[in-house]
Amino acid sequence: DADFYAAFKLNLHLIYQGEKALWLARNTAIKYSKGGYLLFFDDDSRVDPQWIRNHLKCIDFFKAEASSGVSISKVGAKTPKHYSFFKVSDQLDTGNVLIKKAVFERIGLFDRQFEKQRMGDGEFGLRMYLHGYLNVSNPYAKRLHLKVGSGGLREMGSWDAFRTKSWWAPRPIPSVLYFFRRYFGDAQARWALLR
Repeated sequence: DADFYAAFKLNLHLIYQGEKALWLARNTAIKYSKGGYLLFFDDDSRVDPQWIRNHLKCIDFFKAEASSGVSISKVGAKTPKHYSFFKVSDQLDTGNVLIKKAVFERIGLFDRQFEKQRMGDGEFGLRMYLHGYLNVSNPYAKRLHLKVGSGGLREMGSWDAFRTKSWWAPRPIPSVLYFFRRYFGDAQARWALLR
């Protein structure tokens, strides 16, 4: 709904994408962007007014290529202890991360093999790490992740290999095999499937 954006009186370039595809959307935005920093955010999130500033301060202070923010799922919830301090990040969540555009120019875009599944962030984060880029876990760049149940990509159902809702729920075997074989070999892929 283009009228929604008109009220903000910002210089926005709105792109309508017919296909419901997260990694296609993220990659399209990266290609069209002109700035040196790319801020990724989910549609079902809320942040405070200092959110962008806190990401930028983290990148500047640590001379990092990425600032991975913290996600909280309940209003008033405390930051989990393992995310309550700055550290080399063990995750990359494209619902709350600031990344220098130069990283994409050097190592490529998000891998569309993970379309309709969630492992694409992790794969990109691992690729960044393997190329020597610093991704800092930033406890001050918080978002409230509302985890709404309908709309957008939720309509097609997203499988998450390791966080299914029930024991018998489907698992994205192709993306698990692709990820683990590519980075860790066949033996680890078998362990991941067993898991």
